[in-house]
Amino acid sequence: MLLFTLSIAGCSMFRAVDKTMLLQEDFAKVYELCESFLRDSYYAQEDASKIDLSRYIVDLNLLRYARKKIEAEVRAVDIVSIEVHLMEHAHQTDRYLLTLNAKVTLDYGGSFGERTQLLVKNIDGRLVIADWYTFKGRSGFDDVFRGPQGITNPTVWEDVDKAKELLRKVGVK
Repeated sequence: MLLFTLSIAGCSMFRAVDKTMLLQEDFAKVYELCESFLRDSYYAQEDASKIDLSRYIVDLNLLRYARKKIEAEVRAVDIVSIEVHLMEHAHQTDRYLLTLNAKVTLDYGGSFGERTQLLVKNIDGRLVIADWYTFKGRSGFDDVFRGPQGITNPTVWEDVDKAKELLRKVGVK
């Protein structure tokens, strides 16, 4: 019961202003959601159990893909710091598309940077990530399996056949 309560509490962090639509006034929470997700996904590179993807994602296919992506990116690293910068954002009636750049500094003095797109939707008043794409990412996971196009409209997750094909390609049954 406690686990369920914590999960619900985590979800309430990223609430939309309106239960039925995504408004420009939601931008601060949308950015907070994306930055938190991005940071958590990098820390999960140390240990995949460090992220609760269900805190951010509700689409079952994207959730399965994200788990596989996180597992593929696990490395024996210790992260010292993560800098996240907003590069672009666009608001449409039912979605926000953000492009973030991240610089991850590692304990041995090295660092790497990545550009990531995140698509956010309002599901019954809860802000959730509806798609996630890292361009030429450290693991190359998205480029290998999805190609270099980034997030498309509609997203791959909105097309049942495309989603099944993508999950098959990454080895998720």
